[in-house]
Amino acid sequence: MSQAKHSKGTKLQVEMTAGAGDYVDIPEQGDHQGPSATSTEHKVSSHDTVGNVDEFLVGMVDPGSIRFPINIIAGNNIHKQLRNDKFSLTTRNYKLLQNTGEFETFPGMVKMFDRSAPVDGVRRADVEIRRLGAATFSD
Repeated sequence: MSQAKHSKGTKLQVEMTAGAGDYVDIPEQGDHQGPSATSTEHKVSSHDTVGNVDEFLVGMVDPGSIRFPINIIAGNNIHKQLRNDKFSLTTRNYKLLQNTGEFETFPGMVKMFDRSAPVDGVRRADVEIRRLGAATFSD
């Protein structure tokens, strides 16, 4: 039998006051995509390389982004703060809290806050939080 678990209840939280350690939920989050960390690689093959297989050196890690939609709540302070942070280039600490209790914290910025207002649907925004450095993991 599979050991898989539902991810419902996973939340991205934001620290509203820098360094306070008090994180609040971003309300009405949809499915999360990411964080999508990647690494660069550098081809280091030379005439001295043994055999006919390229050699590579691992480069730097791009910590990636987390993308998710929100259902916009009119007047919600957290939603307004995300929008304002986008335009003021504010950086904050974020916490990705899994429904298992595991979490990671990281510095980030709002890279995208893309609102939509469909004729037949709810007001939404697609949000992307760009991780600006390494994450600290609970485990």
